[in-house]
Amino acid sequence: DVWFQENTDGLTPLKLAAHMGAGKVCAHLLTMDGVYRHLVAQDDLFDVHQYDITELDPRACTNRQRYRLCSPGSQSVLEMVCGMSSTQAYCIIGTTVVRFLIREKWLRLLPVYCVWLLGHLLFMAGLTLYAVYRPRLGLEDSYTDNGSSSEPSDLSDDTLTTAQRDLVRAWPFINLLVSLLYLSLECVRTLYLQHAWHFLRPYGLYRLLLAGFSICLLADSLWFWIDQHTPDSNMFLILALLMGGWFLTFFLSAWRKFSFFTILVQKVLFGDMTRFSIMIFLELLLFSVAMHVAYLPSRSPPGLPQEFETIWSSVLTMFRLMLGLSDIE
Repeated sequence: DVWFQENTDGLTPLKLAAHMGAGKVCAHLLTMDGVYRHLVAQDDLFDVHQYDITELDPRACTNRQRYRLCSPGSQSVLEMVCGMSSTQAYCIIGTTVVRFLIREKWLRLLPVYCVWLLGHLLFMAGLTLYAVYRPRLGLEDSYTDNGSSSEPSDLSDDTLTTAQRDLVRAWPFINLLVSLLYLSLECVRTLYLQHAWHFLRPYGLYRLLLAGFSICLLADSLWFWIDQHTPDSNMFLILALLMGGWFLTFFLSAWRKFSFFTILVQKVLFGDMTRFSIMIFLELLLFSVAMHVAYLPSRSPPGLPQEFETIWSSVLTMFRLMLGLSDIE
C-alpha cells in the first residue's frame, strides 16, 4: 500500500507528517478507514474499530528495526510528538487511539515508576549521609594515624559510630553497582535499541543527567579506593549529589501540578536564559574594561586598587558586585 511506503529517509507518510510537525495531517491519517483504522464489528449503536499502532508505538518500532522490517534508527510517532509544538502535539494526542495508547502505557509502567522513585529517593538519602560522614571519617583516621591518644577537639563530641563507619566503607560498592546498572541500561538503549540522543527534548536532558550521574558515581568509587580520604576526592561526589538531586524533577513531572514547572524551568534555563546570559556577559565585560581604564590614570595614593589591577581581576570584581557578594570600598 502506498500509505506504508517509506521514502529515502525511511519515513512513511504518517511519520513524515509527524516529522514535519503537521499534527492535523497525522490526526487525519490515523482516522482513515482501511489504512490505520479498520472496522471490526458494527451494530445499531456502536462501531468497534481496530487500529494499527505499529508506527505509533516505540516498542513496535524497535521490534521492526530488530527484524529489519523498517529503516534502522527510525522513530515512532509518539517519539516525534515530543519535538512538536504544543498545538501540533495536541492534534495527535487528542485522537482516540493515541490517547488510549498513552493511558495503557502509563498504567503498565506505573508500578515500575513507583519502584524507581522509591529506590532513587532511598539511594539519594544514603548518598547524602555518605557524603556527610566520609570527610569526618577521613579526619578521624588521619588523626589516629598521627599517633595521638586523645580525640581532636572538633570531633570529640560527635565521633562516628560503628554503623556510620560501616556505611562509609560499604557505600562505594553500592555506588559502583548503581552506576554500572544505569550505564548498562544506557548502552542497551543506545547501541542495541538504537535510540538516538535528543538533547533539545525534555527526556534528552534526563538521559544526559543520568549518564553523568552514573559516571560521577563510578569515578568517585574508583578514586576513593585508589586514594582514600583526600579533599580532592569529593569532587565527583558533589557532582553526583547535584545531578542525582536534579533528576528528582523527572519524577515530579508525572504529576500535573508539577509537570508545567519542570518543563518551564528547562525552557528558561536552556532557552531564554542562554540568550540572556550572552547579553549579560557582554555588559559585564564592557563595564569591567571601563572600570579598569577609569582607574589607570590614578597615580596618587593609594594608587590603582587591587581589585582593578588587571582585566581579569576587574571582571571578577564586577561579577561579585553584580551578585551582591561584595561592596566597593
